Amino acid sequence: MKKIIVADRDQELLKSMELYLREYYNVVPVKSETELLELINRENVDLVLSDLKISNGCPLTTFQNIKNVKPNLPVVIMYVYFDETGETEETIRKFVNAVIYKPFNIEKVKILIDNLLDKNSKIFNNIK
Repeated sequence: MKKIIVADRDQELLKSMELYLREYYNVVPVKSETELLELINRENVDLVLSDLKISNGCPLTTFQNIKNVKPNLPVVIMYVYFDETGETEETIRKFVNAVIYKPFNIEKVKILIDNLLDKNSKIFNNIK
């Protein structure tokens, strides 16, 4: 079973996502940037689904750190859309594979996760 990290400070959202997604994946919920980065460094993880605001500082640094440690790890960011110019999203997309906006349809999130995991699996199979 694929292991995914779900990271969010909102305990209610974290719990509901874990309950739904654990039927399909090994879900590891985390509620802080520190937990997220430690887990990525310590364990084999197949995908990260994280709130943009998981960071205590600059969120882009968090996602850049993830890509520095595991460049092929798919990362999906969740956030409430707030940037009318599109600059924030454009910058975020340099470090992540997908952006989803809150509130979201969890079934569509699962489809996105499946697609990213399948795509990543095909890439690694072609390398071997």
